Amino acid sequence: GPMVRVLGFGFPRMFGTVGSLAVQNAERQPRRTAATASALMIGLALVSALTIFATSAKTSINTVIDRVIGAEFLVSNGARQPFTEQVTADLAGVPRVAGVAGVKLVPAMVGESVGPLVAADPAAIATMITLPFSVGGFADIGATGVAVDSDTAEAAGQKVGDSVSILLPNGVTNEYTVTGLYKPAGAYSGYIVNRTSLADAGVDVGDAFVYVKAEDGADLTALQESLTTALADFPTVEVRSQAEFKEQITSNVDQL
Repeated sequence: GPMVRVLGFGFPRMFGTVGSLAVQNAERQPRRTAATASALMIGLALVSALTIFATSAKTSINTVIDRVIGAEFLVSNGARQPFTEQVTADLAGVPRVAGVAGVKLVPAMVGESVGPLVAADPAAIATMITLPFSVGGFADIGATGVAVDSDTAEAAGQKVGDSVSILLPNGVTNEYTVTGLYKPAGAYSGYIVNRTSLADAGVDVGDAFVYVKAEDGADLTALQESLTTALADFPTVEVRSQAEFKEQITSNVDQL
């Protein structure tokens, strides 16, 4: 009651009859007014908290993408399925393309843990992304090496020089040597190996996505159109710029 009288002192002057009625109603029904105000306060607090969370998440996502991905374009399948390596070959032949790097994602088992195994050409991927390696680097992976994120390595008790047995989806077990440790960043965590080791083991799976790096000074808008034209035979495969990729990821946060 006293609070209503203090806070509502100027309402009649500011809002006329409506303000006067509001103050009188609040004084007459203080419990109902308090319940309504509490519900509004809780709702406002939740909306504010989610907004802060969403803004922070989007900023973090954009920061990670800027720090990790150095390629101008990311090519992926809208159907969320691997696609033939012919896509990567066709993209490499587009004028003003400086390089491409196809990345495979396959389910694999290490010990009792199952997770995605990342396979790429170490030399090509090194020019497309930057991972915070604490030991080693992409160049050290070679033909039979594996890079492991620090969290996974710590949980499994692994260190550089250790041997790791990885069970591939076709039932073949490959032996790798830990050659590098990196900090997880974005979609990169777990084990990274040379894509040739999968082919040698008989794992026949397409690329999950492809990075495309443009030549210096290239018109990125025109190059994106050329890349899209080159993939006319693959209607579900989409070419996205870094900005479009960010929008695709952060739109999920916006929906939340």
